[in-house]
Amino acid sequence: PGCLLQMESYNVLLEIIRDLIRNPNPENKKHLENRIEEQFSHSSHNLDKLLNKSSDDIFAIINLFADARDRLSQSQSRGGAVRGDLARCCQLLQLKRDELRSLYTGHVELHKSVKLLTRIRHVGSAPARIQACLAIDDYLGAARELTDSQRILDKKLHGVKALLAAKSQLAVLSRTIFHSLQANLAHRLYALDPKGASADFDDLANKDLSQVPAPEHGESVNSILCLLEAACCLDKLPQTVQSVLDNLMPSLRDIAIRHTDSALAASQTFKVFIANLLAHLEQVAFRHTVLAKRLNLLVLRSPALAQSPSVAAYSEENPALAAIVSQLRDLLGDYLDVRGENLSYESAAAAGPAQFDLNQLLGRRKIPARPAPVLFRFAYSSHAIGAASAAAAAAAAAAAAGSDQPDGAGAQKQKDGASPGKQRRPLALVCPAAQSNIVEAHELLRMFSARIDPADTQGLSAWLENFVQAVFLVTERSRMMPCAGQDPLRLVLPRARAPLLQSCVTLQTYLSDLARYGRAMPGQADGAWRIGHDLLQQFGRACQSALSALTQDQLCTAVSKDLLQLLSDPAALATEAGLRQLTGRLIDQVFYRQEQGARMPRDVRELSDIGKVAQLATLSESLSWLVTIAGPLFGDSPVERKVTEQLDHLKVLSGKCFNVIMIEVCLRASNRLKDLPTHSNFSVGVDDIELDDRVTAFLSDLRCLKDALYQRLTAGAYGRVFRLLPGVVCALLAALLPSFSRINPLGVKKIGRNLFEMQRVAVDLAGWGEAEFARVRELFDLLLLTPDQIVASVLEQGPRFSLEEYDSVLRVYARTYSSCDEEKMRRARERLRQVITQKHV
Repeated sequence: PGCLLQMESYNVLLEIIRDLIRNPNPENKKHLENRIEEQFSHSSHNLDKLLNKSSDDIFAIINLFADARDRLSQSQSRGGAVRGDLARCCQLLQLKRDELRSLYTGHVELHKSVKLLTRIRHVGSAPARIQACLAIDDYLGAARELTDSQRILDKKLHGVKALLAAKSQLAVLSRTIFHSLQANLAHRLYALDPKGASADFDDLANKDLSQVPAPEHGESVNSILCLLEAACCLDKLPQTVQSVLDNLMPSLRDIAIRHTDSALAASQTFKVFIANLLAHLEQVAFRHTVLAKRLNLLVLRSPALAQSPSVAAYSEENPALAAIVSQLRDLLGDYLDVRGENLSYESAAAAGPAQFDLNQLLGRRKIPARPAPVLFRFAYSSHAIGAASAAAAAAAAAAAAGSDQPDGAGAQKQKDGASPGKQRRPLALVCPAAQSNIVEAHELLRMFSARIDPADTQGLSAWLENFVQAVFLVTERSRMMPCAGQDPLRLVLPRARAPLLQSCVTLQTYLSDLARYGRAMPGQADGAWRIGHDLLQQFGRACQSALSALTQDQLCTAVSKDLLQLLSDPAALATEAGLRQLTGRLIDQVFYRQEQGARMPRDVRELSDIGKVAQLATLSESLSWLVTIAGPLFGDSPVERKVTEQLDHLKVLSGKCFNVIMIEVCLRASNRLKDLPTHSNFSVGVDDIELDDRVTAFLSDLRCLKDALYQRLTAGAYGRVFRLLPGVVCALLAALLPSFSRINPLGVKKIGRNLFEMQRVAVDLAGWGEAEFARVRELFDLLLLTPDQIVASVLEQGPRFSLEEYDSVLRVYARTYSSCDEEKMRRARERLRQVITQKHV
């Protein structure tokens, strides 16, 4: 209701103001004034009503306000009391703060005194702790204890006179640690680890040594890293690296001497000796590689170290590789006997290394490019450092590092730098010096170089390959080639059966050596194969010349190549059908020729004596043996295939020699029997039981051939050399039938007796031929029949022979029996022709 009244009052006032603005005349003003008074009176009346209505509430509010005022006065009084209490607290806190400040100051002074006493006690006990670390070879711990104690003496306890003795004792321990560290580092670098080289050298070289505990005995790589860190702690890293460089060459020589003594004591071969030596040197190379890598990390951590020439030499290039390669080349120079004289290893060492120049490494930061590698370096070569220059280099190095050397180091260095020739005995050789020793060592050296120096920066692989190509293989070629050019028939090695030519045995030895070279030196195998190819090629020419000299081409020109191939085919000689085919072709080509439509005997001379046949047999067997033994030595590479081709040529030449022998056997039979019809009488009046002279000569000659060939051919070859004999003898006798003038029944009996004797010998040698001799006897037995009986037998049994053979029988029959009717003979020929032609059709 109050709000409504207020709104009404507002509205009345607004209306009055609006009316005054619209009508400002006096009457209107008076009217409006009355209205206002009326409204005010009305409002006053309403207020009275409201006061009367809310009087109790108003009085209650007035009482509450009075009570609040009293409470506010009380609160103001209590706030003043609190402010006084707070002022007193502030004063008390200020007093307490002053008290605490005085207490803290006293405690700090007391703490400094205690800390100073603790440091004094720590420095005093440092020598004992250092000795304990040295007792267990913990050089890193000893170096850290020493440097910590020296740092305390130099900074915190500087000027304390009571500690001068401890300071002197620590200085002595510093020199002791340094000398012992140098000796232990040399031992770790060059000692032989039976377990071999570690496979994680890169990881070990990059280890944070703050995380590496004290190394155990035998952990060479960890020990090397810890020793380097200890040298850094002692601030002696340049001197330590300098001592490593100074001892590098003597230590490598000691390794070679120790391995030589061990090899001689155990009677080891050169290959075992060089394998053990290279395994040891590989460990040395890898340890120096770890050393070089660790030095690079230390230079990154402390760039000032790069100013040291010795550290720079290791950080830029590992000098141990050059030293190892130099020592190996000197050692190999003795074992390969390439110095021109058998110089001892120690004499070369006394003259200085061939390539390793320590002064060159220490006198500059960058190592210039090496000149082209020299194949061999002699002790008196201008490439080698003489004893005087080596001593001068050592003296210069000592002068350069003299300011950093501890007391006594110069004397020790001078002692170590003395002439090795005066201190060490000459190195004996495990085996005689010879260039062939490279075969045993080549692959080991190649693998060694690939592991320690994959890029061949030191030229060991190049030197090795160059030596094999330019020296060893050239020498071997000079040694082997004269054998291939000599007369292959000159010397024969006796054996119980089938003696061999000395030339073939020697050549087989050479080929075995070359095959061994190829297997032992895969990279140089092609060079060895080429020597083998040239050997076989020249030897093949010599054998061909020997064959031509023996035969003078009398037999070879009369035989076609396809017939020679058939004669060399074991399958053609295995069956009687194949033997008959070969026999027929051989008779046609060798013993007869076609001239003006007639078959005329060929004049082919046999070899002058059976000794040549024996030489041919030895040549054939030796070549066959050489091909059999040497063939499996070569593989399928292009160069090896060329060697195999030359062996195939020798195999063909061996077969050609054997074929010549086979043909010679047949030719001797032909030459002994071809005059049988003209020089013997087979129309005799009495029965003659004696063999014909020609047959006797043939059998005698055959026995000589048998004796000569049995000793010079193997069982298989001896069984094949007479395979053609029965067929040739029978075919020859059948072909000779027309040449007989007369043969009566006693002559037929005589021929049969001779045939039986020849059959007994020929079949025994050849292993076949009974049927062939039976056929020839049957052919000559036809002379016991009349022409009509011959025709009747053909009609009854069929033709057993060719028309030409029947015609030869009839001609001999006609000459033997002059009373024979010519017309009757003509009819018999015609009848035989008709029957045989009909049978063939």
